[in-house]
Amino acid sequence: MALISETEWHSIGAYIEKIAGQVCGKRQDYFTTGQVIKVDIPNRCLYLAEFGDQPIPIVAWNYTMDYYYEDQSGNITKRTGTARVIPPKIGDTVVVIREFGTRRLPRALGMLLGTNWIVAEEDE
Repeated sequence: MALISETEWHSIGAYIEKIAGQVCGKRQDYFTTGQVIKVDIPNRCLYLAEFGDQPIPIVAWNYTMDYYYEDQSGNITKRTGTARVIPPKIGDTVVVIREFGTRRLPRALGMLLGTNWIVAEEDE
């Protein structure tokens, strides 16, 4: 019975990493950012140039909150309100996650509201 050589053993690992990278991407491929080029408000989807005609669903949750209201006579009543997600506008920059690093099933996680957060290499 012949054993496989160390070179053959390492080539198996390299091949598995190659196939896994093709199927589920690499860690740095999981998130991307981009500017919104189109918004589908009824379906709560948006489009980025990178993904072409593929609609990207907006991942967010509506939530309900209670608040207390005091009228002019001093009576306090509890009221309930529902906050609904407002889709980003064309030109807004959004964060998109790629499911398992692939280009299929992207999901928009939210808008980037911060500015000047990218530091140029020469500034470090």
